[in-house]
Amino acid sequence: MMKTLIKIILFLLLANSAYAYCDFEIMRIGQSINAIPEKLKSGFLIGETIDQPFLLRNRSEKICNDEKFEGILIDYEFLAGELQRIQIDDEIGVADHFSNLKYYYGEPTELSEDKTFTGIRYYYWKLDFKEIFLITRFAENASSYQIEFLSNQYDQIRNAGKDFLDE
Repeated sequence: MMKTLIKIILFLLLANSAYAYCDFEIMRIGQSINAIPEKLKSGFLIGETIDQPFLLRNRSEKICNDEKFEGILIDYEFLAGELQRIQIDDEIGVADHFSNLKYYYGEPTELSEDKTFTGIRYYYWKLDFKEIFLITRFAENASSYQIEFLSNQYDQIRNAGKDFLDE
């Protein structure tokens, strides 16, 4: 009985360590621009324009430890001094983004899975303060992914900024 329990525990530990995850939301949606971690600071200084729209572009190698997540572009969009949107574009398509997002956020709220050899798969998570979208475009030999994290206030804040600029 004890040997079986030890085998089960070892199996679970090894199974979990076999897949590395990447937390693209190293900065959480809604966090202040002042909280940008050192991993994201790529030779810029936060100036006097904290309340102005600000886009911080980064590469996944700076935040992910698994080589399957290399070569991915990540844009962090700040509006009204807070992170309102994260957009991730993975044209290489080696990482399993669906499993990665499920690990952090659970099962998607909605999904549309195309079971053919070419097409689009769509996944959506509706959470308390944000929404997450995963769109997978796939063919027989290649896949690409687009992931988007949006605050629930993104459209409202973005449109308020446009109204202000239009006056």
